[in-house]
Amino acid sequence: LELAEERVDDAEGLKKYKTQLLIVGTLNKNKGQLRLLHALAELLKKDSEIGLWIVGDGEYRNLIQETIAELKLKDHVALLGFQKNPYPFYKKCDIYVCASYAEGFNTAITEALIFGKPVVATLCSGVEEQLGRGCEYGLIANNDDECLYKRIEQMLNPQTLAYYRQKSEERGQRFCISESMKKIDALLQI
Repeated sequence: LELAEERVDDAEGLKKYKTQLLIVGTLNKNKGQLRLLHALAELLKKDSEIGLWIVGDGEYRNLIQETIAELKLKDHVALLGFQKNPYPFYKKCDIYVCASYAEGFNTAITEALIFGKPVVATLCSGVEEQLGRGCEYGLIANNDDECLYKRIEQMLNPQTLAYYRQKSEERGQRFCISESMKKIDALLQI
C-alpha cells in the first residue's frame, strides 16, 4: 500500500479514459493478454471510454504490439513493460483482469483485492478460493474468450462495479497482516 503512493510517470497519458482496465504478468500465451485485447476491441464498439494497461514483459511483447496495431487499439492500450513497482497502477485502475488460461495461485488477483479493485478472472486454479465459488468477491469467467468478454462487459455496469468495489475491499482485508495476526493471536490463546 505504501509503494502505491509512488509517483507514476504520466508521459503516456495514463488514466485518460473513464474506465481503466489492468492486467499484470509475463507477456506469454498462458497469461491471455492476446484474448484480452480481442475482448477490448469488442467492448470498444459499445463504449469508447475504456483503456487498458498491460504491465509486464516477455516473449509475446512483439506479438502483443502487432495485435494492438492490427485491432487499432493504440489509443486505448498502454504497454508499460516490466515495472519494478506495479502498485501505483493497481491503485489507479478501475478493474483488474486476469485472462490466464492456467494459474497456480494468482498473486496479482490478491494484490488487486488488497487495493479494493473489482476483479474479473478466468476460471483457473485458486480463482474460486480468491473470489468465491459463487462470484462473491469478483466475477469469474469460464475459461473461454466469449465468457471473458461478457464478464468484463457485466463489470462495466456502474452498479455492478460499485458492488464489487465494496466486496473486493472486504475481501482484501483478509490478506492484511493485522487481520492475519488477529487470527494467529486467537489461535495462540487456545
